Amino acid sequence: MDIAITVLLPHVCFQVQEFKSTGDKNKLFRDLDDVLDHNTEFYWQVRKLTYVLNLAMRMMGKRGYTQLASLLMCAGLPVDTADDDGETMLHGATREGQLEMVKLLLDHGADTSVKDSRGFTPLIRAANEGQLEAVKTLVEAGASTTARDIYGRTALERASESKVIQFLEKFPH
Repeated sequence: MDIAITVLLPHVCFQVQEFKSTGDKNKLFRDLDDVLDHNTEFYWQVRKLTYVLNLAMRMMGKRGYTQLASLLMCAGLPVDTADDDGETMLHGATREGQLEMVKLLLDHGADTSVKDSRGFTPLIRAANEGQLEAVKTLVEAGASTTARDIYGRTALERASESKVIQFLEKFPH
C-alpha cells in the first residue's frame, strides 16, 4: 500500500489541483477513476477522504470553525466544494450567521453566485434566514441582489426579517 501511495499521490494531487481550477467534481472523480483504476483499495480511501473533507468543510462553515477552515483552505482544499445538495461552506456560514466565517470564505475567493439544488445563492440563503449582517457582507462583496431561486424569488422576496427587507429594498431586485 505504501508504494501505491508514493506512486499515485502525485497523480491524485494533480487531479485535485485541476479540480480547484475547474470546480467540476464529476470530472475529478472520472479522472481519479482513470488514475486509480488498478488500485481499488487506494481509490476508495481517496473517495472516502474527499467525502469526509467536504462534510467537514460544510460543518466548519455552519459552526464557524474559522481557524481550522483557514488552515485547510491554505493547504489547498477548494473553498467552493459543494455537497450533494449543492451547498457550499458559504451557504452554511450564511445560514447560521457565522459572520467571521463568511468573511474568511470571501477572502479566500468563495463564489457568491453559486446556487444550491433549490437555486439559493448564499445571499438568498442569508436573507431567508434573516441574517442581516451576512446579507450586508455578501452585498458589499458583490453578491447579486437580482439572482432568483428555482421558484423565481430573489433575496428580497425570500427575506424573513424586516431589517433585511429594508436593507435589500435599496438594491435592484
